[in-house]
Amino acid sequence: MWWRRVAANFTSRLPTARFSCRPAAPSAAARLAATHFHRPAAVARLVALGGALIAGGGALCLKDEVAVVRRQVEDDYELGDALGEGSFAVVRKGRCRRTGKEVAVKVVPKSRQSVQSIRNECKVLQRVSLHRCIASLEAFYETEDCFFIVMEFVNGGDLFDRVANHGAFTEPAAARLLLEVAGALALLHAQGMVHADIKPENMLLTDDGHIKLVDFGLSCEISSTAEKSDGTLAYWAPELFTSPTPRRPMDMWALGVVLFIMLTGEHPFDSRGTADNETLKYNIRKKKPDFSCWTASTEARKLTSALLNKNPEERLTIEELLQHPWLVAGGVPKGSEREVQLHGESQMQFQELTSKLRAACFAIMLQQQAAEREAEVHS
Repeated sequence: MWWRRVAANFTSRLPTARFSCRPAAPSAAARLAATHFHRPAAVARLVALGGALIAGGGALCLKDEVAVVRRQVEDDYELGDALGEGSFAVVRKGRCRRTGKEVAVKVVPKSRQSVQSIRNECKVLQRVSLHRCIASLEAFYETEDCFFIVMEFVNGGDLFDRVANHGAFTEPAAARLLLEVAGALALLHAQGMVHADIKPENMLLTDDGHIKLVDFGLSCEISSTAEKSDGTLAYWAPELFTSPTPRRPMDMWALGVVLFIMLTGEHPFDSRGTADNETLKYNIRKKKPDFSCWTASTEARKLTSALLNKNPEERLTIEELLQHPWLVAGGVPKGSEREVQLHGESQMQFQELTSKLRAACFAIMLQQQAAEREAEVHS
């Protein structure tokens, strides 16, 4: 059931209010959340407002929005070959000198991206690393020329390459991956934030086929003052062409595009992959998704259409997606023996398993409130 699988994806790692170089006693929020999960012994970084213990012994203290360098990235990590390169950064493979753990190190030249943008990305990651389907932030370093963001290493490639190399997913496989992404996105939306760059390239696969959501550089809080993200045009919701304010429905639209691609191997508004930007903009705003290549079930098509509703007010929310019959049934055709079995299990376990999800969200709320109170005291 979605609530069982979503609840299982929460871990005991709670987001920090800031990095520090020394451990501190667990906060009330950390203790609360730890009592609601199956693996209390797995608590690796119990958070307190005074600081947190982070991998590699700590790199940077972000206190009162002023960065103080403690160590150089090479002191704690061996840097290896480049894993990939984008417009703003190069991602290199790394290894922790103390533990031998493999990591991914995002190297961002200051000439390419602002200090505020980088710190915003780290701040978001600190708040959402609770979820195991989000690549966790391990450490952060700053030099005169570059930022170094040390992330969890994910070695299975991205979802886009998986579809390009192997074709469309089966419905059960697509449902499982969509559920994992949706669970991570639910945590983000519950905190009043949007990812703003949902796309297959930002969904990494582990070696055992699970999803890790990455790249929170465009993530922001939902507010009337937030500016429109640049993002990737192919995954823009129609309203972004006229409205400058990011909202949760933009993430849901992008999820619909991703689901369509997973089930068909094609883009819903550019099936041949030849449209220029102006044509793609027109198709997204004016045309219906091209289902001519569709071979999946009617239930999957209904879900995809609901996510690709051009009216953001009528588009599925993350809560509605997580309760959609197709997703709850794990992509199994309606009326099958397995679907009936899954429905029976959901009725028996609903109360117990949703309590874990609620506890995790409540723990985050307490953590944020405490951080805000402390900020007021020091202001």
